[in-house]
Amino acid sequence: FHAWPRDALTDVASRFLTDVELPSEELRDAIGHHMAEVHLSIDDANTRYLEFERRYNYTTPKSFLELIDFYKRLLQKKREKLEQQISRLSTGLSTLQDTQSKVQELQLDLQAKMVKVDERRQTTDQLIEQMGKASAVAEEEQRIAREEADKTTVLATAAMEAAKDAIDCLTKASIQELKALPKPPVEVLDVTKAVLLLRGEMRNHDWKAAQKMMNNPQKFIDEIKSFNAEVIDENIIDALKPVLELPWFNEEVMMKKSSAASYLCGWVVNITRFNAIFKNVKPLMDRLREVSDNKEKAEAALAVVQARVKEVEDRLDTLRKALIQAETDKAKVEAEANVCQEKLSLAERLVNGLADENKRWGENIEMYKENQKTLIGDVLLASAFVSYIGAFSAKFRFELWQQRCLPDLKTKDIPTTAGRTKVYPQIASLWRMPPSSLRPRGGP
Repeated sequence: FHAWPRDALTDVASRFLTDVELPSEELRDAIGHHMAEVHLSIDDANTRYLEFERRYNYTTPKSFLELIDFYKRLLQKKREKLEQQISRLSTGLSTLQDTQSKVQELQLDLQAKMVKVDERRQTTDQLIEQMGKASAVAEEEQRIAREEADKTTVLATAAMEAAKDAIDCLTKASIQELKALPKPPVEVLDVTKAVLLLRGEMRNHDWKAAQKMMNNPQKFIDEIKSFNAEVIDENIIDALKPVLELPWFNEEVMMKKSSAASYLCGWVVNITRFNAIFKNVKPLMDRLREVSDNKEKAEAALAVVQARVKEVEDRLDTLRKALIQAETDKAKVEAEANVCQEKLSLAERLVNGLADENKRWGENIEMYKENQKTLIGDVLLASAFVSYIGAFSAKFRFELWQQRCLPDLKTKDIPTTAGRTKVYPQIASLWRMPPSSLRPRGGP
């Protein structure tokens, strides 16, 4: 066969490259000249290859046509892949931006809702405070009416029943659980201290003393149930006052620490309340017995005062129902506030995360767009390697790659990523392959 001259190679390359989309006609011409330069440079390489390696390598015009065809197919494939990556990231970036906008709107909505929740919480707190004061006034009126009617014993009975109910809730298992605590909360220690005081222990109130007191749970419960609330020494009452005045000394708070401690707390509170009422009621009861001879007069007076007591009780019951409703509303708005706060926190975290992804994906899109430009030279370099250079030994491959192909690309201003550590990982692996693994195109 006859070798094609440079002009013929360039014309053929330009003709076959007319359907390839390129930034300019100048670049199309430069690619055609580079292909011709690569093809012609192989002739000299073949001669030196035979001289130094004692091996033949042939190139024909068909090799040149295959270079052009391979370049067009590989360039199209790589461009489609880059377009898919850019399209996917652009769609994702648009979705992220839309989501970020919606999250910001959600933030504003949640913040507005939090303001409303705070307003409802303040209103409920005020209502609870009003109900508490009104309830206290009604309870005071009830106490006075019952004293006048010699019915204060009802309060004493109620207090004793409350204490009994608290004790009835105690079980052997709950006492064992309480006793087994290695280091109970300070609130629990206050409860056991109060119980120890009521049992007459005025000095040793530490946890070991409390555990010893509860050593036999069933016996301890029986002793509590049979406790004589009518006779409690004033010294014990005085010692109990600081404990009873503690803000956390109530069943609701104690229930969060220990159920047994909560029931014992209720028992202490109600037993001391019963004792105080009993001491006030006893003189009235004595006087009532003195005048009970006049039965009709006593019954008439009792009916009048009972009516007054019922009126106060009805009013107090209404207030209690209102207070329960207010506390329910407060719990509801506080739960809503917690949910809103959690949503707001998640929204803020999501916005921050979206901001990072937004930046990273935007940078990747710009990088891929830049790769679209350098892809023209990179694919041209890879095509030359596969079509011509791969048939030689590693030494010749390196020389042709570094001393002929790359300098010519730079001279003709064909964009490429040459100079970076890697152009294509597939090409890097080809350096180590033997010449027989990449057979030359054309020839015998």
